[in-house]
Amino acid sequence: MSLRLRVMTTSDAHAALSALTATPLDTAAVLAAPFDVDAASYHGVIVCTGEGPVQTMAGLIEKPDREQAARLETEHGTANLRLLQGRVRVTPGLLDYLSVVARSTTSEPKLSLPLAAYAGSHRIDVVTSTQSLTDLGQPGSGGAFQDDGLRNAAPAPG
Repeated sequence: MSLRLRVMTTSDAHAALSALTATPLDTAAVLAAPFDVDAASYHGVIVCTGEGPVQTMAGLIEKPDREQAARLETEHGTANLRLLQGRVRVTPGLLDYLSVVARSTTSEPKLSLPLAAYAGSHRIDVVTSTQSLTDLGQPGSGGAFQDDGLRNAAPAPG
């Protein structure tokens, strides 16, 4: 199992996470970045409905290749696409759903795939933030981490 962590600076974290927590408490919400066709292969691409800084998730495509991302852009337009940033404000209903999914699979758990399925029958708000995030799981990000097999994060060997 791989472990990917993301870190934000204090001011970035405050602004982005404050926006995420400003959505209704009974509604799951995800933090997303504006769509970028070249970055799409590193993120889940969220198809949104609605307008403004908070939209609703209509679908999610896990790390499409550039060709598929370009088709999504043509089909939906950049105003209706976002990049999943790996931050989720959960609700009891979403936690229950994720628990059932985790018990029913033997493969590595992925958050984006159950989120996409959950969005088919439940509202998930999509909060767009332009604050930069550091992805500790990406090579060259300045802070790669490894999974020690015990669900504990440890600095990658230097």
